[in-house]
Amino acid sequence: MNAKPISETKNSVGQTGCVVVIALIFFCAGMGMLIGFAIIPWLNCRASSDWLEVPCTIVSSAVEVHRGDDSNSYSVEAEFAYEVNQQKFVSDQYDFNTTKRSRKKCKEIVRLLPAGKETVCYVDPDAPENAVLNREFLTPWLEMLMGLIFSVLGAVVAFGFSVSMGRRKKLTRTMSPQGGFEAVNSLKPIDSNSTGLFPEDLEDQKWDVPQRLKPKMTRVGTLTGMIFIALFWNGIVSVFVWQTFANFNLDFFSIFMLLFMIPFLIVGLLIILGVVKAFLGLFNPVFEIAMSTGAVARGSGVDVAWEIKGNPNRINRLRIVAVGTESAEYQQGTDTVTATSEFGLIPIADTTETQAISFGSATVSIPVDTMHTFADRHNKVEWAIQLRADVARFPDVFQTHAFRVKP
Repeated sequence: MNAKPISETKNSVGQTGCVVVIALIFFCAGMGMLIGFAIIPWLNCRASSDWLEVPCTIVSSAVEVHRGDDSNSYSVEAEFAYEVNQQKFVSDQYDFNTTKRSRKKCKEIVRLLPAGKETVCYVDPDAPENAVLNREFLTPWLEMLMGLIFSVLGAVVAFGFSVSMGRRKKLTRTMSPQGGFEAVNSLKPIDSNSTGLFPEDLEDQKWDVPQRLKPKMTRVGTLTGMIFIALFWNGIVSVFVWQTFANFNLDFFSIFMLLFMIPFLIVGLLIILGVVKAFLGLFNPVFEIAMSTGAVARGSGVDVAWEIKGNPNRINRLRIVAVGTESAEYQQGTDTVTATSEFGLIPIADTTETQAISFGSATVSIPVDTMHTFADRHNKVEWAIQLRADVARFPDVFQTHAFRVKP
């Protein structure tokens, strides 16, 4: 039985390269946040630990308001005068931190620094014009969280897609009589203008050759989707969490907001666990599915074969079925609802034997009275080979491979 890939390898590799570039952009953005908001301020605070402690006088102090589109942020602006080696200097640097404080905290600091107050500042002995009033490091929890999410998940996606790219560079192969995959030529395109056939007939003709089926959703695609969901959800939730803690007081509203955020934090953690699960799935064995034809007539049989790329001893059980799915879209009030149901479940394989898991084939008969592949504006009937493999100590493998049933 021969097998034919549905998509061209060059397109897959090109798309993978684009996603890797986007992931690296996310990684660089996350690292930029970590460096700008955490690493550099921490290094400056650490370096100032041996600066000179010099008497100074507060010239002025105020709470600076930084207005944004959705909210305002605040910082302490303090100008102070000091003298080093009989030279007078003026500085307006309160600290090295780039993260913003709450308005309440800024007001408390300014209240302790009234104009004319005698206090001490810390001066760089090698550059006396550099001085700071407060050399304590303010941990930027929000920026660090966002930076870690962007950098770690960006690195995970880039690595995962790079692994996928390496796999996709393998030659297109087909099933040989000895049980391996060997290379075949590409399909010749069908000219719909010259055939006079309906689009469905053209699709059936295009699929009516030996096929190596492509999964509907790749593991890398699943990981990417989970990462973007995690970034979106946890990015929004972290803003509200930061606002809650920055303005927290022992009153009813603050306690209510804290309790209100707990379910959202739990959901965010579950999504992150989903990202970890999808990442671990990248290291699972890969199954390839091939059919003697990708478009099967009702009442006819089709040969289905599978082969594992990886260690079959890691698989405890393999189940493969052919299933039809019907979906219908309809209006319910002002909402559009899509109802989906499965029909025509046809068992193909259910085994725990290592040899049968590693490689096998079976003949599947499509009932003559079943519904063929069909699609219009509101209704759709799809057929697919579904594969589920129970993997020891790792997430299970679940793959769906589409094929067509002809009228």
